[in-house]
Amino acid sequence: MITSLEVYERSASCYFTRNIFKEIRNEIQRAGALNITVLSTTLDKVEFSVTALGDPAKDRRVEVDRGKNLFSCSCKLFESRGIPCSHIFCAMKFENILELPDSLIYKRWTKNAKNEFISTEMPVNDDIERVLKFRVGALASNCNKLCDIACKDVADFDEVQSELVNLVIRLQSRKQGKSTPNVNVEGINDPFVVKSKGAPSKRSSWRKKRSCSNCHKYGHYYKRCPDLMQHSVEGNPRDRSYDNASAKD
Repeated sequence: MITSLEVYERSASCYFTRNIFKEIRNEIQRAGALNITVLSTTLDKVEFSVTALGDPAKDRRVEVDRGKNLFSCSCKLFESRGIPCSHIFCAMKFENILELPDSLIYKRWTKNAKNEFISTEMPVNDDIERVLKFRVGALASNCNKLCDIACKDVADFDEVQSELVNLVIRLQSRKQGKSTPNVNVEGINDPFVVKSKGAPSKRSSWRKKRSCSNCHKYGHYYKRCPDLMQHSVEGNPRDRSYDNASAKD
């Protein structure tokens, strides 16, 4: 044990895997340098202000439900990562809680998570807000892992992006289907293709045909003009008249 709060460190080592335990141990170690002040107290709930030693500007609010043994912190580390933060450990020390409560043990990070099926559903009769926070934390943790893996390769990124878009559309359609069960989907077609904005291309698919510069007809060029080829065979009329004049002489 390397922290001053050995009771929490020992308790965490019994539940969590090695890598997760190292992260939690760092949070336990940070809790020793925090100050805590009671802000308000009701029948079963108490609200704390937790600040860093020497830096009171960094204020975090921790709420403790003594009746349900629930904890929540404004830093949202447990909701996003699934591990209790240093501020919660500081509040636990103030409340003299010596054992990690079940509400702070995220089953996904426990040693026996692979040996049994763990449902992410909280009990129905539990606090609704707490259930939503738990689900958000579970989804956020898996999404963070997915992002770390998929963003390193273009093909993986495209695959995950496509699957996520389809999943969102499918879930939205399911929600809309529940709210409007009589919608007729047989007449739904592909959306209309909208012409893109901006000026049209200056290039045209129509190309002007080239004509012969001699006879101005299409289908051949000057060098292959049949009129020129005929003149070259028959000879120039001036040349023939010159030959006839020479013969008379």
